[in-house]
Amino acid sequence: MNGIRHCYSERTSTKVRGTNAFVLPTSTSSKDWQNLAIATDHASGGFPLDRYGFHNRVLQELANGRWKGLVQSSSVRIGGFVTLGSSFPEPPTWLGAAAEGRYFSQPPSNSYATCSPTTNNPPAYENAFYGAGHEFGHTMGLPHTDEYPASVPRPSNWQQSIMYTGNGTQSLFLSFEADRLRPFLTNWQ
Repeated sequence: MNGIRHCYSERTSTKVRGTNAFVLPTSTSSKDWQNLAIATDHASGGFPLDRYGFHNRVLQELANGRWKGLVQSSSVRIGGFVTLGSSFPEPPTWLGAAAEGRYFSQPPSNSYATCSPTTNNPPAYENAFYGAGHEFGHTMGLPHTDEYPASVPRPSNWQQSIMYTGNGTQSLFLSFEADRLRPFLTNWQ
């Protein structure tokens, strides 16, 4: 989330507030989280759920933790990042990020991916960065890049926008996207 905050801040020249991390113990077991995450890969996975099945469980846990009170009285956007640890033999998934209203969620990555200033980021990190950054953009009101009217000029590489298919930490953030986002960021409360 730190990298995503920096990405949005750098490309909009505006502070991205409210991106602190909190740990919330949940009533969902790590095995159930993992089963939900695996089911986001395919609708016919271990549970008959798609990525919104996972997202809805995150929303349920946040509601149980009374996070709605904070959301209702501020501009805060909340993302759920479930951490499983390494206690199960099946690898967790890296697909299935989702957003709805002021909330977004991202299933756990299938590997522990850290950044190093001397090496390229591993693919798992790049994918997680793109997924979280894309869904975070939706919570702030950004549509997919191809949903703007045809009258909005797009560069030839517009598909690399973080709000389309992106390219990890090298994802683009187009000027018309920054313009649309600036009022939200400057009126944050």
